[in-house]
Amino acid sequence: MALLGNLNLGVWLHVPFLYLSMVTDISSCVGDVAACWRTRCRSYLLITYLQCQAVISQHEKRQRQFDKLVDEWKRKVVDLQTELDNSQKESRFNAAEAYKCKTQLDENREVIDAVRRENKNLSG
Repeated sequence: MALLGNLNLGVWLHVPFLYLSMVTDISSCVGDVAACWRTRCRSYLLITYLQCQAVISQHEKRQRQFDKLVDEWKRKVVDLQTELDNSQKESRFNAAEAYKCKTQLDENREVIDAVRRENKNLSG
């Protein structure tokens, strides 16, 4: 009993069947309590290790899916940024063209007014 320390034996003696099924020969453990405990602990640790590996595998799969999603959104952001830049360039170009047209229109109005005044002076 000194090997077990301050363990709660009521909890440790009730080992689920799943853990006991890992022990190959339970009858050999009857005489040697320490060996039986070692076998049970190894079985428990093996099952715990396998469960942890399964959880890790699931989390790695989720991480890969999340990374794919992040990469997809990064590509979308780059595409949208490129589209925004092109739209801004086109908008600035169109604004410059509109300013040129307005300037040309003002100049043409001045010419038309000058021609009208001249026609009025010649006819009148």
